[in-house]
Amino acid sequence: MSSSIGSRSGDPIAPMPLDMGDATPEGDDPGSSSVVASDPHATLVVRVPEQEFETAIKRLSRLGDVQSVSTSSEDVTSEYVDLKARLGHFRAVERRLVGFLQETTTVNQMLAVQDRIDEVQLTIEELTAQLKSMREQTSYGTLSVYVSEKDATAAVQASDTFGGTFWNSVELLREGAKLAALVLTALLPFIVVLGGVAAAVWYVTRRIRRSRRQAAEPTLPA
Repeated sequence: MSSSIGSRSGDPIAPMPLDMGDATPEGDDPGSSSVVASDPHATLVVRVPEQEFETAIKRLSRLGDVQSVSTSSEDVTSEYVDLKARLGHFRAVERRLVGFLQETTTVNQMLAVQDRIDEVQLTIEELTAQLKSMREQTSYGTLSVYVSEKDATAAVQASDTFGGTFWNSVELLREGAKLAALVLTALLPFIVVLGGVAAAVWYVTRRIRRSRRQAAEPTLPA
């Protein structure tokens, strides 16, 4: 239904379609520099079918870390019944006026009845539009979504301190350990095969050398 994008600092943010990824918007210079806005955020208002309301909430919740969720509903049963009754009443009035119009004998009577019919028909159109709008409200749910990026500036400032540097080092060591474990896991089958081949070669070489030594030793006379 609507969308808006901005930042707390007031820096301009050029909206970009979600499916463009890191592509440069058409007409922009790829080499030009852009101002990085602080605390960019956006607000979206969407309408979804009533039966897909919970599914839409779950799908939107997977886009990031949910901070808060609130839902509300409104009972419009009495208002809907009242509109239906009023619409039925004015339609009955319209039918009676059409009957009166056929019985008029003078121009003044005909114009008076026709003016009344026009007023009733206008009221019928307004009531019909209100009922249609109410049906759409009950058939669709409205979702207001507020999204914002994590504060990268605070993370950079925290990394400049001793504690931040220490934790960054710990994170690097952990990532290095994960990478080493992945490499060892990938090389393990090759290590087993090469180890088996090396053991077989060593065993055969040892047997050959032993046979050669035995053949080279002089045979003592009995």
